[in-house]
Amino acid sequence: MAYFIKKRAQKQEFLDEKLILNWFLQLLLALEFVHRKKILHRDIKSSNIFLRSNGTVKLGDFGISKILENTNEAALTVVGTPYYMRYFGV
Repeated sequence: MAYFIKKRAQKQEFLDEKLILNWFLQLLLALEFVHRKKILHRDIKSSNIFLRSNGTVKLGDFGISKILENTNEAALTVVGTPYYMRYFGV
């Protein structure tokens, strides 16, 4: 997805709202599925969302994911640089 968005931005082409909503819905359904399996992804970003030629969205890179013992368990680790620190220099 990151590559697709970058290419469209370079051409100064807008993405269709219906296309974005379709991708978003597919991503939410993927997250619902992995959460039902008690898996916490922990690295959702555009470079880990893959677009197939038929319009299907795939969520990938579960390298730092965590399998939870139960649905009430909290993941207390922090991975990567928080958004506000990266962009606001906090």
